[in-house]
Amino acid sequence: MMETRHRHHDDAGEPHGHDHGHDENWSDEEFVAQWIERQKARAPERQRLFAKLRAMIPKAPSQEFRYANLGAGAGELDEMILDRFPKARAVLVDSSAPMLAQARKHLGAFGGRVEYVQADLSSPEWTARAGGPFDVVLATRAVHHVGGPSRIRDLLGEVL
Repeated sequence: MMETRHRHHDDAGEPHGHDHGHDENWSDEEFVAQWIERQKARAPERQRLFAKLRAMIPKAPSQEFRYANLGAGAGELDEMILDRFPKARAVLVDSSAPMLAQARKHLGAFGGRVEYVQADLSSPEWTARAGGPFDVVLATRAVHHVGGPSRIRDLLGEVL
């Protein structure tokens, strides 16, 4: 069996590699902590992008709704959403236990409004773990970790 490995450049221009089907790096607490630290340099850009994504949510701030964030990471986007929509409930789905642990710390003030689900988005079984249906589904750049274009199309179909 051939392993697929390729290198990407993140939005800050730093190369990073991914082994599709293998999450050695994302399951490593030190790697995740270092990745989060590197993102601080991009905070203004990320905040602008997250604000644009939040603005696309077709809900009024006073409405109740439940959303899923696929490949949620450390919860920065969710903090912005939960602040803006005080009746929203979030389901953060990520394959990385250390990343979800960081999100739990980051979003602790939101208490029971946030559910954390460790699930592998590269397999359709994630839907059973996430417990839909959802009013809104969000996915940012982490989706490229699930595999090639065919798997990404399948993933997007699974959220319906």
